Amino acid sequence: AGRVPLVVGVGSNDTAFVQREIKSMDLSGVAAILSVCPYYNKPTQEGIFQHYVALTEVTDTPIIIYNVPGRSGVNIEAATTVRLANHSK
Repeated sequence: AGRVPLVVGVGSNDTAFVQREIKSMDLSGVAAILSVCPYYNKPTQEGIFQHYVALTEVTDTPIIIYNVPGRSGVNIEAATTVRLANHSK
């Protein structure tokens, strides 16, 4: 009933897969999407940036960056997070 923001998790090590999943979802009523950086691939900081930019290209729903270095094998650096925060479509 809108009392609590709804956040859905959509993540994979395959950017195109995450894009397809987001596009296939009914996101009405969803406050944000929680998405982990590509795991196992160990992307560079530029690769992480491009991954999240690609996600913003398929939705206007805010994306929450989920940084779990112990699981993904890579840490999203503060500079990359700031760069994403300042990125505009």
